[in-house]
Amino acid sequence: MSGSDLAWGDVGLPYERTTFSSQTTKVLRNLILEGHLASGERLNEVELAVRLGISRGPLREALHRLAAEGLITIVSHRGSFVRSFTVDDLQQLYEAREILEVSAARLAAVRRSDQEVAALEEMLRQSARSLDSGNASDPFEKDFHVALVSATRNEVLTDHVVELLGQLRLARARSGHHPARTRAAYEEHVDIARAVIDGDAETAAARMAEHLQRSFGSARRAMGVNATPSR
Repeated sequence: MSGSDLAWGDVGLPYERTTFSSQTTKVLRNLILEGHLASGERLNEVELAVRLGISRGPLREALHRLAAEGLITIVSHRGSFVRSFTVDDLQQLYEAREILEVSAARLAAVRRSDQEVAALEEMLRQSARSLDSGNASDPFEKDFHVALVSATRNEVLTDHVVELLGQLRLARARSGHHPARTRAAYEEHVDIARAVIDGDAETAAARMAEHLQRSFGSARRAMGVNATPSR
């Protein structure tokens, strides 16, 4: 679905509590990650400003923020485009993700509090319910990883992981939903969480590394690449 097909009247920008640019960033980010603005699509600034009811200044600020997050590409004299991803892009994202999240799993196992353990357990319960109802999708994958990295209590690490997850969600937006992989990912989450909860840092790190390698393989296959990924 292209941007022109959106029910823009439903967007709703509650500007009274936030700046124009920050709220516009949030709205555009959601439209991109939910697939309403397609990969490679050019973003018409005039049309967006009119439909969002804002001036082009805040809109441009929002576009630059999204470019910094890796969700759009700004091309001089051509405009802004929803980012497209190659297989090489995907591999680089997963390599960076493995470095960050393996360390996060290890750190979470050392630092987790009772509250964070409870949050992880509730996340797994929600995931199980979603699987049983047939509604599980990418968000439950993201939510688990955000909950786990949050247990490190390292805001810089959390911010980097969240940004990477957004880019990966966009990269995989057109790959479709694969129930078998979703179930396997949930079981891998359980193994990671169990190690974190038990305070077993090395097992948590190892299980996370295995999980991300399998996820990468699934993502490559979804993009039509069957070769064994280089590690």
